[in-house]
Amino acid sequence: MKKVLMLPLVGALMLVLAPAAQAATVADVDLIDATINEGGVVRVVGEVTCPDGYEITRNRASIAQYGEAGMGDDLVSPVRHFRAQVNCDDTTDRFTVRFTSSTTDEEFAAGEPTEVSLSFTACSPKPDSVCVNASDLTTVEL
Repeated sequence: MKKVLMLPLVGALMLVLAPAAQAATVADVDLIDATINEGGVVRVVGEVTCPDGYEITRNRASIAQYGEAGMGDDLVSPVRHFRAQVNCDDTTDRFTVRFTSSTTDEEFAAGEPTEVSLSFTACSPKPDSVCVNASDLTTVEL
């Protein structure tokens, strides 16, 4: 009788320990590279996957270099967009955005920690209008 009781317990334990099913990625955006040239222009390269049949409704790329707390020397870029470089067809598209100066017109500096922020929202056609979001926030040294 003990053998009969143990089999259901072993089966239940195996179900609990089985790895969870992997969820399929519907939308994604990732930083691939960020570099600065001698002229102070920051070039950000990213990759984005947008679902087939969707349309990007919002997208943004920005960078920031933060100085010491309270010193007021933060450099933040204007927002750039990459919608024109993306096809919503379930494939991964590579895009490039360039930043020439901060919102204070000061140039970004090489060798400094730089926060790169990428994000987008895409929605399916009406009447469903299901929307997906993806973002990447990475700190790199230019």
